[in-house]
Formats: sequence, structure tokens, C-alpha cells
Amino acid sequence: MKIKYLNILLLLTCLVFSQDDKLRFETIDVFKNYSPIIANSIKINTQPIYNDTLQEKIIPNKPILPRNIVLRESVDFKNSSKYFVDGLSAYFGNYSSIKMGTHSFFSTRFHYNNGLSVRHNSGVYLELSSEDYGFQSPYYKKNNGEFTRVIQLYSNRFLKDKLFKTNLKIQGISGLYWGGLNNINVENIASYNISSIDLSNTLVSNSLNSFFKSANFKLNVFNNNYYRSEFRIISNLNLQTTKSLKKYSIYLSGELINSDFDDINQLAIIPENSNVNCFTVNDINQNSLFDLFFNSNFLLSGNSIVDYKAGVSLFYGKLSSNPKSNYVISPNLKFLKKIDESKILTFEFDNELKYHSFNDLFNVIPFINPYSRNFLTQELKASFSYTHLLTRSLSIYNIVSYNHIQNRAVPFLYDLYDNSMMNPINLYLTNLDGFDFMSSLAWSRVKYDFLLSFHLNSLKSNKFQNISFIANKINSTFTFKFFNSINIIADCYYRGDSDVLRFLPSADNNYSHVILPSYVSANLSVRYMLKNMIFSLNLRNLLNVRYNVFDGYLDDDGFKLKFGFSYRF
Repeated sequence: MKIKYLNILLLLTCLVFSQDDKLRFETIDVFKNYSPIIANSIKINTQPIYNDTLQEKIIPNKPILPRNIVLRESVDFKNSSKYFVDGLSAYFGNYSSIKMGTHSFFSTRFHYNNGLSVRHNSGVYLELSSEDYGFQSPYYKKNNGEFTRVIQLYSNRFLKDKLFKTNLKIQGISGLYWGGLNNINVENIASYNISSIDLSNTLVSNSLNSFFKSANFKLNVFNNNYYRSEFRIISNLNLQTTKSLKKYSIYLSGELINSDFDDINQLAIIPENSNVNCFTVNDINQNSLFDLFFNSNFLLSGNSIVDYKAGVSLFYGKLSSNPKSNYVISPNLKFLKKIDESKILTFEFDNELKYHSFNDLFNVIPFINPYSRNFLTQELKASFSYTHLLTRSLSIYNIVSYNHIQNRAVPFLYDLYDNSMMNPINLYLTNLDGFDFMSSLAWSRVKYDFLLSFHLNSLKSNKFQNISFIANKINSTFTFKFFNSINIIADCYYRGDSDVLRFLPSADNNYSHVILPSYVSANLSVRYMLKNMIFSLNLRNLLNVRYNVFDGYLDDDGFKLKFGFSYRF
């Protein structure tokens, strides 16, 4: 009997072991094939992460700061604070907001999303914003008034191992070409009024083993009130695979751009000037105004004595206004050496050809010449950077770069027509050479963050050796979190002197230059969060100074006060 019981017990033990072993293997298989999909995730911190368990070391080529800071006029020409439009709220998914302030400032936003879903996610975003603008004639209350309208629809569909994203954005912006016309009645100043439609479709792979990573197809239609339209098709493909601890990447991108003018008689009255980068009647008669741009990158990345990324970049550009084609074939290099747990040295080299459409230019300078010609820029850059994590809270970042830029756009005030009350910004294309240096210090604690950054440069034009087009800059930002419900952000920005050109419309070589004086901008923002609500107070230009953005275009609004309220639903 005892032997019988022992045999039964032994049999049960084997069955239990076998079942446990089976379950164990099934559990491993389940988790092996499980790949969580997190759509539209946002990286929490942009500081360098020192962790040997990561497959890739993330070293940003920018100041070390765990939040996004918009620096006015960082490298290229930028608009003053008056022309910045805030993005989507970082606090709420579904929300509505309203802001009001001095200079007839009014802004309202609405965002709705159907929430988290394993199959489909979609939403709508609406925005209406105006400053020094009314809805009765005369519409503009001041020469630098502006009116913006935005409608955005998007959809994310989660497939088996891919994410398909669709985005439709319709935008309208209105303002005045008021450069140098401060003493003219706003009713007599020519205005700009643009409409833009963007449709983007993106397919992203969520599989780590897939050679296909992403593909994008985008259409853009842009029109202004000076009989100009621009149609743009952009497509890109990103492929990537990993073998023997080395990553192979292929990126392909192509653009087809068509510019069209409904009334070429408008171009006939533009004075001929080789310094002015704009279309003429001869361009319309001789060319179809089709531009073509293509670029590809083939990269190999891995880890040996140093972390490396090496490859070849190929660029091709063909402009309708130039019978010659532009080719650039260049190595693309990046070497990163981790000295210890807190120090990193990086070397980078790239030589890129960039295409600038009229839509791109308008997004930077809304009062640009409505007949400005699209152009190509070639930028060669070699840089060394040093990152040092002094303590867990204190870090520094330094980078020195040599730059050689062909066809760098330099903005200048242009008197386009006689007696038309229209002075837009035009672009002069010149070559720039020189070094620039940037250094930043970031101090981050649980309750507060501090950033101090310097940007110095010695970039000079090959034609204007004694003129400095790019100003030196200093920026500091302090953020403080109080009682987990009050956020305070204080920033101070210094922009040094810079030179700008002046050309006579009828003379090719007759030019002069003037100096835009330096200025200091100080601002304070306070946000109070209470359950589903945010109350905000923005104090802009605390020092009540005048911002000289471009020659003839300035922000002389002085101190400005804005109140805001947002509600999550």
C-alpha cells in the first residue's frame, strides 16, 4: 500500500512539474511577442542619460534643460515675441482656453480628443488669435496688428504592428507690410493675407525587428492675396536594421514644388535689381516654375572605441529660376566618446543642401516680399562639443562650430513699389564663414530649474567683411514650482547689436548699412492649477523697451499684460 501511494505521489509530482514547466514556457512566449504601443509619447527629460543598459546613448545637440525653451533669434532671423503663437497645451488633453490682454489681445483655443483606444484615436483643434486687430473697419488698430485662424483635424489608427497617422491643418494669417511706415495711417498700408492647407499621412512601424520604420506623404497648398500660389508634395521613407550590434539606416526624401502667378502684370512693375531675390516676368515666360529637391542618407552606427555614426549624404536641387542643377555628396560623421560617467566629447561633421520654399519663409517672416523666389542654401558645419555632469543637479554644455554657408539669407527692408505704402522684407543671399560658440549651464532640482546660455559668433560675409549680420545673445530662464499647483517662469534675454543692409531699388551696387541696437527682454509668467482649471498671468517686456526685429520692423508695444483661463473636460 505504501509503495502504491509513493508511486501515485511521484506521478503527481511529475505532472505538476511538467505543467509548471509548460506554463513557464508559455509565459515567456507571451511576453516575448508582446510589444506595447504608446502613441504620441513625449520624452520626459532632454538631459543626457548615462545608463549602460541603453541600446543608444541619447546626447542632445542643444542646451541641457528638461523643458522646451524658445529662444528668440537663436541662430537665424526670428520674429519678436509678438509674432509667436503658443502650441498645444502641455497640461490637458481635452480643454478649452481663453486669453485676453492689453493691445486688444484675444486668443481662444479648443482641443478635443476621443481618448485612449487600442484601435483608433482622433481629435480636433481650433484656434483664433488676434492682437491690435478688430472686427470692424478699420480692422487693424496698430500697424503691427495680426489675425490668425487655425483648424486642425487628426486621426491615429493602430494596426497590428504599425501606427497610421493622418493630419489636416487649415490656417489663415493676416497682417500689414508696415516697415518704416510708422507715421502712415494703417488704412493706407498694404496688407498680406495668406491661406494654407496641409495634409499629412504617416505610417510608423512599432516592431523592433522590422526593416521598415516610417513613411510620410504630405501635401501643402499655399496662397496669398498677391495672386501667388504654391503647391508642394513631400515624401520620405525611413529604413533601418541592426546586425552584429551595428545599425544600418537609409533615409530617402523628395519634394516637388510648383509656384504659380495668376496675374503676371504685378511682376512687371517690380524694379530689376540683382540684389533682390524675387521673381520677374522673365522667370514666368521662360520657365514652368517647377522646383525639385531630393536628399538621401546612408548611415552606419555602432560602438567600438567610441560611439560612431558614419555615412554618406546625397542632395540634389533644381530651381526653375536657375538652369544649373545643384549636387552635394558629402560624408556624414558623428563620434562620441564617454570619458567617464559624467563627461562626454562629441565631434560632428555634415554638409547639407537645404531648400527654402515661400511657405517656409513666411512662417519665419510673415511680412516677407510676396514675390520672393525660392532658393537653395548649402551649409557645411564641423563642431566639437563637451558635456559635463558636475553633480546630479548641475550640468554644463559647450560647443564650438565652424560654419561655411553658401546663399545665407540676409533680410533687409525693401521699398517694393512707389506710392504703394508697401515695404516688405526681402532677402539678400550671401556667403558666410566663421565660428560660433555656445555655452550653457543648467541647474535642475525638484522644485526649480535654472538655465543660463551664451551664444557668440564671428560669422562674416565674403562681400561685407566689416558687417556682422548675426547678433550675440545671452539667455537665462528660471522656473519654480510652488505647492505643486503654482508654476512661475521668469526669463531674461539679451540680444546684441547687429548690422542690416539697405539697397536702392534701382541700383545694383549702391548699398549702405545701419546698426540695429541691442535690447534686453524680461518676462514673467505665473500659472495656478486648481483641479480641472488653469489660471495664468503673463507679464511681457517688464523693462518697457523697444525690440528691433528687422530694419523698419520693431515691437514698440512696451509692457504688456495677459490673463488666461483653461478648463479640462
